[in-house]
Amino acid sequence: MLNDEAGKKLRGIYGMWKAHELLVKEYPQGSIQLMDTSASFDILVIDPSKNRLVAVEVKAPQSSSKSARRLSKAQKELKGVMESKQSWRLTHRKCVLYGEPGKDAHAEFV
Repeated sequence: MLNDEAGKKLRGIYGMWKAHELLVKEYPQGSIQLMDTSASFDILVIDPSKNRLVAVEVKAPQSSSKSARRLSKAQKELKGVMESKQSWRLTHRKCVLYGEPGKDAHAEFV
């Protein structure tokens, strides 16, 4: 069980990796960008072949609070800016890592 701070960071990195694997399969022509901590989401996918931008947050399954399921103020602002360009469609998704890092862990979009 990963309870310490280093374990939490490693779990976060592993969750990002699993989300990346899912996104590569779903958007093979897309450009996948990892965001820094100042961004309002973790991964941005730019897929010109589908005119789509996909903002992905990677979360632990315990994020069941009402606020964890809603867009933050910064995310709503970004969505408004992105949607103002008519040819692009913005999708905001959450990817949840289930299980401890290792062969039994898996990630899913929720």
